[in-house]
Amino acid sequence: MVRNTKRTEFTYWNLNHQRTLSEPWFSIQGEPMRDLNFELKQLCRANRDGSYRTQADRERTLAQIADQLHALGYRNLRVHGLKEKHVAALVRVWRYGDEQHGWQPVSAGTTKNRMTAVRWWAGKIGKPAVIANSNGHYGIGRRQFVTNESKALKVGKEALERIGDPHVRLSLELSTLIYAKADVEALRGAALDTEEVNDVDS
Repeated sequence: MVRNTKRTEFTYWNLNHQRTLSEPWFSIQGEPMRDLNFELKQLCRANRDGSYRTQADRERTLAQIADQLHALGYRNLRVHGLKEKHVAALVRVWRYGDEQHGWQPVSAGTTKNRMTAVRWWAGKIGKPAVIANSNGHYGIGRRQFVTNESKALKVGKEALERIGDPHVRLSLELSTLIYAKADVEALRGAALDTEEVNDVDS
C-alpha cells in the first residue's frame, strides 16, 4: 500500500471518522498508526476521566504500552484483546528491562503508574480480572522517595563524654535517640512490606 504523505498534515484523531484501507491514520512521526494505538487513543478520548493532565498522562502512557507490546511480538493485539499474559509480559520488562530492545528497568513508582493505566484500560473494556488488584501480586514494591540509609550523625558514648558543653552534649544525645528510633521504624516498615508481598503470592 502506498502511503499518501499529504495526509500527515491533517488532524489525526477525528473519532467521528472511520478509517479505510485507502485512508490510513498516521502517528505524529508520519508512520501508519497501529490498530492498538489507534483504538487506545479512541478509548481515552471517549472516556475523559480525571483532570486534563491525568488524561494526557494516561493517553501517553497507554501509547507507550502499545508500542512495547508491539515490540514484544503482539503485533495483532486489539484493544479488547488484553489478557493476563500481556500484563505479565509488560511487568517483566518494566521490572527487569530487556536488553534486546534496549529497555532499562524502571522504578517501582513508574511501574505502579503504568499499572494504573493498564487497570483503567482493562476496566473500560469490561475485563478487570485480567490484572490483579494488588501490585504485590507481581512483586512490585512500595514507592521509595528517599533512601533507606540513614544520614544521621551517630555519636558514641566516649565522644559525648569528651564534650564539655552540657547543652551541646544533651542536644547530640537527643538527636542520636531520635534518629535511632527512626531507623527502627524504617526497618519495621520494610519487614511489613515483605510480609504483605509474601501473603499475596502464597
